[in-house]
Amino acid sequence: MIRRTGLAGCAMLGAMLAFGAARGQEMGSIVAWGSNEYGQLDVPLPNRDFVAVAAGLAHSLGLKADGSIVAWGWNASGQCDVPAPNVGFVEISGGEGHSLGLKSDGTIVAWGTNSFGECDVPTPNADFVAVAAGWGHSLGLRSNGSIEVWGKCGWGRCDVPIPNTDFVAVAAGPWISFGLKDNGSLEAWGYNDQGSCDVPAPNSDFTAMGGEMNFSVGLKGDGSIVQWPSFTPVPEPNLDFARIAVGIGFVLGVRNDGSLESWGANQQGQLDIPAPNADFVAASAGWEHGLGLRARDCNNNLVLDSVDEANCGGRLGCSDCNANLVLDACECVRDWGQRTPVTTPTARRGHGMVYDAQRDETVLFGGYDGVDRLGDTWVWDGSTWTERFPVTSPSPRSAHGMVYDSLRQVAVLFGGSDGTLSDETWEWDGVTWTQIVAAGPSPRNQFGFAFDSSRNVSVLYGGLVSAGREDDTWEWDGSVWTLRDSAGMAGWLAKQAMAFDSARNVVVMYGGERPNGFLRYDTWEWDGSSWTHPGLAAWPSARRHHSMAYHTMDGRVWMFGGSWGAGEYQETWSYDGATWSVVSSSGPSARDLTAMAYDAAAAEMVLFGGRSAGINNDEMWVHGCSDCNGNIQWDFCDITADDGGVCIGDYPAPPEGPGPCSGDCQSNGIPDECDIGVGTSNDCQLDGVPDECEPDCNANQIADECDIADCPPGDLSCQDCNVNQIPDACDLAACTPGDPACDDCNVNEIPDECDISNCPSGELACEDCSGNGIPDGCECVSGGGAAPLSEATVVAKNRYLSFDTSNVGCYSALRVTLTDLPGDYAGWNGHTMWVSGPRVVTELSGIDDPVPAPTFTAASLSCVQDCRDWSALGLIDVFGEGIVPGAVYDVQAIDCGCDPLDEGGYSAALQITTSRYGDIVDSFDSIACSWTEPNGVVSIPFDTVADVEKFINEPCSPRKARADLVGVPPHRACVDQKISVSDYVDTVDAFRGKAYPFSPSAVDPCDALPCP
Repeated sequence: MIRRTGLAGCAMLGAMLAFGAARGQEMGSIVAWGSNEYGQLDVPLPNRDFVAVAAGLAHSLGLKADGSIVAWGWNASGQCDVPAPNVGFVEISGGEGHSLGLKSDGTIVAWGTNSFGECDVPTPNADFVAVAAGWGHSLGLRSNGSIEVWGKCGWGRCDVPIPNTDFVAVAAGPWISFGLKDNGSLEAWGYNDQGSCDVPAPNSDFTAMGGEMNFSVGLKGDGSIVQWPSFTPVPEPNLDFARIAVGIGFVLGVRNDGSLESWGANQQGQLDIPAPNADFVAASAGWEHGLGLRARDCNNNLVLDSVDEANCGGRLGCSDCNANLVLDACECVRDWGQRTPVTTPTARRGHGMVYDAQRDETVLFGGYDGVDRLGDTWVWDGSTWTERFPVTSPSPRSAHGMVYDSLRQVAVLFGGSDGTLSDETWEWDGVTWTQIVAAGPSPRNQFGFAFDSSRNVSVLYGGLVSAGREDDTWEWDGSVWTLRDSAGMAGWLAKQAMAFDSARNVVVMYGGERPNGFLRYDTWEWDGSSWTHPGLAAWPSARRHHSMAYHTMDGRVWMFGGSWGAGEYQETWSYDGATWSVVSSSGPSARDLTAMAYDAAAAEMVLFGGRSAGINNDEMWVHGCSDCNGNIQWDFCDITADDGGVCIGDYPAPPEGPGPCSGDCQSNGIPDECDIGVGTSNDCQLDGVPDECEPDCNANQIADECDIADCPPGDLSCQDCNVNQIPDACDLAACTPGDPACDDCNVNEIPDECDISNCPSGELACEDCSGNGIPDGCECVSGGGAAPLSEATVVAKNRYLSFDTSNVGCYSALRVTLTDLPGDYAGWNGHTMWVSGPRVVTELSGIDDPVPAPTFTAASLSCVQDCRDWSALGLIDVFGEGIVPGAVYDVQAIDCGCDPLDEGGYSAALQITTSRYGDIVDSFDSIACSWTEPNGVVSIPFDTVADVEKFINEPCSPRKARADLVGVPPHRACVDQKISVSDYVDTVDAFRGKAYPFSPSAVDPCDALPCP
């Protein structure tokens, strides 16, 4: 028995229903062949997201997943002019000179020629569930199982057999009509000169039908095809057919494996199905042309998902039998799957690849095939790789960077190596490459590159240059390269990967290789002004040559592969700003130097090529298939998949929120807590309305009243004194009651201490020396201000710079300039470094330390800026190889919100001169209270224990270089050392450090110092 299920799918000259998913999982593209006399084969772009096709006499129709109709081809009678509003359609059919569309509310829309009334839909125009268009007549199936026929009724084509009940499907040929009964029998009426209406026995078990003037075709439930009267034989084996479509003199059949068969007349190539002959779920046939829909059904049974009764639970398209929050009709394993397209780029590594959202294609350029660098350009449209041959193109190269500029809708390429390092900037507009001549970063390759869509700039960091590794940060806005940072924020990296997290509006960078060859496991984030190192509890292992991309649907940055000293990695990781998690440990083999991009239309992560165990490959992998209707929403959170307004599948609460039907403030059919387009709701105004539903002039999902990015230049309501990315006008809620910092005397919702408009004329707190729109009173350090360091507490210690800091509560960094170093150290003069990594150590390191031992705070010289409230630590003792006796140093502070390249932002320098150094000469028994110059000789007494005891501080004895400060893991642990005979020589050297007058290291201080 065939149950009537509402919208019936049937083969006919007009409609062939095929509700599947969009191109991402199931492609949804149309293939056309045969006669193109009227352009009926010219499918309009973008050729994706189609769910049904219909061929008329010489025109074509396609139904989109969003319920709109696209029509093309012969339009002499307006049969391609879809009436407005072009929304809400669920079925289509094409006739000789007219077209039909069925809407979800049960009404039929007809347009085109109406010479015989074929467009005059009978009243009431309601309760229809299927349509079919012939030549001059039309059929509609009502929900009660009766058939309506109107238009040209000659040869009895309008005479529905009695009883006109229990029909579940309709079809129309040029002069013939068909109806399929609930019991599987066929009724045919109309032109019967050749016996086309005489259904052969046994008239049972039919599932679809179609015909023209001289023959008819029926599909049986066992997959076999019956034709009457005689016609070109069905291709063998006559079984496993799931769909049929009948044209004028030819037939198309869709097999269960997704391939198409064709037979009959072929004068215009209507039987010549284009390769690859696979993945078809529907077909339709016109006069001399054919249409095929490539849209694999989700459970691979070639039953249209929207009418598939195989889904358990009795609710078509809405069940979740295994309770994994994925629709059964779209169930697939959420893991990597290999694609094997007929044509692919050649095997390579070190190529670039980005997703072009404007043209819905992934663009690949260049790479290295093991012998030569490559200069070819390829695009992937979701099913096929196509090589492009632009008029102009970058030279062959590898290890370059590529990003997609979503504002200007171009792919941006920079640098790489074509035998020599390049500093070229190129852009791809979908047709050709254009070189942009602009001064910018030095020639380099193997750098980090990502596009910040919140500020519409391409961000570049580090990489390999002719002299080694770079540590600079650049931004490209489409016309100018701007150097944003060169202060060693992230540590001279190359071979790292970067991606932009659009949910948090930060560029994320991971891993890479330092100048000494050490691989890094650091996570860094760039917010447009500075690099920060988030405090994470766990992270992936150190690596280089990995790939990263942002997964819009998942809301996380994904990372794949990479290598270390002994091999490559296979796992896929994701990062949400707080935690790194393993997505998959299977899929592509372990590899590095691959390329990965996120196809937003397909909701798939796309990966191509790379190097495995030293061998390049041309493999293509995708990770996706959880967005059945292609609207970029996880299926279990998608209201548009509801059945009758009830949430699909009676799901438990999804992990993203309290439940899939809790609210839809944007009226886009997606529950608020599951709306990936806007992210997790916030309510910065505390008015009970999610921010994404407040006025949002710049469409960035932040309420205008709380959006710094939306503020006009100079608008004080956009200030952010505490640098927490919340405008001060929206930040009073964070104030402690009674805190004077929260006073708002002029009631403008800007704290007075940060409100220039509230300052009396001439008040110093209102000055803005740095010109950054923030009153100096809200900045811990400003150019030309008083020195923030306390000279009164400078202490001259052996091998230390010792000083105290002021300005309590200031989040700042301390810079040390090696101003005047003596002797062999003079070559380091002019170097600037940072005070970093403070830690508390014991005052004594001898074998008889008192309990508790005295302690002090020590910090090392570093090449990385360290931001903190230094005043809270009291007296700071700074040590390091660059600190030697008799040298002069300038110490300055700078607010961490300031540009470290802007010298005007630093405090006045506190100049400190070291005066003494330690030495070991036998014992200290003879040392008096006055200090004498050392002889530079290290002598190891015989009595080791007695000598070590002399190292304990006693009155008049000098302070000593500390063993517990010299070296960092893995060389030594940063704890007090007990001294034993076995390591006596090493310990003595540790106590000395490299005390002057011994020569310094031959390497640059930032390589010699303990940089993280």
